[in-house]
Amino acid sequence: GVLTLIERLPPGDGLCHADLHPGNVIMTAEGPRIIDWTCALLAPGVFDIGRCHVTLSELVPEDADPEPPRAINAAVKSGYARLAGISLAELTAAMQPYLPILRAFVLLQRRPASPAQRERLIQRIAAALLSLE
Repeated sequence: GVLTLIERLPPGDGLCHADLHPGNVIMTAEGPRIIDWTCALLAPGVFDIGRCHVTLSELVPEDADPEPPRAINAAVKSGYARLAGISLAELTAAMQPYLPILRAFVLLQRRPASPAQRERLIQRIAAALLSLE
């Protein structure tokens, strides 16, 4: 079913990190730099924003304060929307087709921090697949 979701995506238009999150950004004297490009692929930039969103909104450990990741997620999305010249609503809509695929990608990487997170990701992927029917 996830392959069907992938087939419905628009064609890729650039190099994406595919594992973008705060742990893969370092600060240098010249400004921030993205590191660890081992998962790079061709896709639209919104793919990376969606991946960051999944990490910062769905993979936060249950015992962690959710506010810092929530604030970073909001800053990433608003900054991207501003630079892309689109509204947050347009960005949110553009991310939607990628989110089930990104959740599956996270599962394949064995990234969920807990069984509960794993189950929530599976439920959200299943809901997206049901919407295809």
